[in-house]
Amino acid sequence: MKASETLVELDAATERSQVDKARALVALADARVGEAEAQLRIERRLSEVSERRARATVSSAQASEERTTRGARAEEIEKARADVAAAKSLVAQARRDLDRPRTWRAMAPLPR
Repeated sequence: MKASETLVELDAATERSQVDKARALVALADARVGEAEAQLRIERRLSEVSERRARATVSSAQASEERTTRGARAEEIEKARADVAAAKSLVAQARRDLDRPRTWRAMAPLPR
C-alpha cells in the first residue's frame, strides 16, 4: 500500500444522516424534559391545593371541637328557651282558635 492510496472513503451523506438523527434524539430528549417539568409543576400545584384543603379541614374540625367542648353560651340557651316559649304560645293560641268554632256551634241554634 502506498502513502497516497485511499484507505477508506467516507460518505458525507451517511455522516449527515447520523448527525440529523442525533439532533432529533436531542430534540426528543429536550421535549421529554419539558414535559416532565410541566408535569412536576402540575403535581406541585395539586399538592399545594391538597395541603390548603387539609389545613382548612383541620381548622374547621378544631373550631367544631371548641364549640362542642365549650358548650352552648348563656345567650344561646336563653334564646332557645324564648323560642320554645313562643312556640308554646302559638300552640296555645291555635288550640283556642280551634276550640272557638266548636263553642260558637254549641251556642248557636241548629238550623232546621
